[in-house]
Amino acid sequence: MNEAVNNQRNIVSILYEIKNELKDFFDTRIEMLGTEIRENISHFKGALPVAVIAALFFALAGLFFGLCLVGLVSVAFLGNPYAWFYSFLIVGFVFIVAGSLLGYSAAKALKGRSLVPRRTFEVLKNDKVWLQPELRKRA
Repeated sequence: MNEAVNNQRNIVSILYEIKNELKDFFDTRIEMLGTEIRENISHFKGALPVAVIAALFFALAGLFFGLCLVGLVSVAFLGNPYAWFYSFLIVGFVFIVAGSLLGYSAAKALKGRSLVPRRTFEVLKNDKVWLQPELRKRA
């Protein structure tokens, strides 16, 4: 009788220990997932302002090129000197160059990055490969 009670206690303690190990296992994986997602989001947050500034420069370049076209048409009809037209043209090209450089910088920072937590998925895939033979042994 005493041996049956000891076996039952051992089984209960083993089940309790397995439950705690599984809880720790899944808590670790969930923490890894959260950490990786936070890292990816912070990377995108860093590149987002540069991309917005690049878009602003391209919008300003479009505005200046539009003003150059208006200037060109008005000069053609009014016979005014071309000095202010060339100044708008130069400023437009400067903004195109600045926008291109900032856009390239943002694209380079985001290249190959995504919000998908690849490391966590890789660890979970390895855990699955490791667990399958273990479960077959116990079955």
